Amino acid sequence: MLCALVGCADSDKIEKLEKALQSQEELLRALQKEQVLSREAKDLLLSKGEEAALVRLKKERDDLKQSLQARNGDLSETAKLQNEIAELKNQLAVTGGGARVVERYENGKKKYEGDREDGGTRTGSWTFWHPNGQKWSEGTYKSGKLEGVWTYWRDNGKKRWDGSFKDDKRDGVWTWWDEQGNAWMTETYKYGELVK
Repeated sequence: MLCALVGCADSDKIEKLEKALQSQEELLRALQKEQVLSREAKDLLLSKGEEAALVRLKKERDDLKQSLQARNGDLSETAKLQNEIAELKNQLAVTGGGARVVERYENGKKKYEGDREDGGTRTGSWTFWHPNGQKWSEGTYKSGKLEGVWTYWRDNGKKRWDGSFKDDKRDGVWTWWDEQGNAWMTETYKYGELVK
C-alpha cells in the first residue's frame, strides 16, 4: 500500500510540475504577443505622425523589456522544472512507480537496498551487504528476476564471483576468485546451461 502511495505521490508531483511549466510558458507567450502588438501599434501611429503616442509606445516597450528580462529569470525556473520533471519520469521508469526500500541488520548496518514495483516485486538496481557492513552482492532485477551483471563478494571484501543473468538464469561468462582475490576459474553459460 505504501509503495502505491509513493508512486502516486511521484505522479502527482510530475503533474503539478508540468502544470507549473505550462503556466510559465503561457505567460511568456502572452508577454511576447504584447510586444508584437506594441510594435504593430507603433508602426500604425508613426504613419499618422502622432509623436505623443510614440513616446507612450517607447515607454511601453521599455516596460515590456523589463518584464521580459524579469521573465528570463523565470525561464531559468522553467528549465529547473523541466529538469525535475525529466528526473522524476526517469526515476519512475526505473522503479516502475514503486518505492526505494532499505532493510537493516539488528546492528544497524544495511542488509539490502533497492526498488520495488507497486506490487512489491524487486526491480532496478539492488545491493546486499554482509552483517559486518561489507558488500555481499550487487546487480539488477527486472520484474523480480535477476538480469544483467551481478557481482558477489566475501565478507572480507574480496570478490567471490561475477557474471551475467538473463531472465533469472546464468548467461555468459562467469568468473570465480579465491580468498586472496585471484581469479581461478571461468565458465560460460547459455540460458542457465553450462556450455564451457
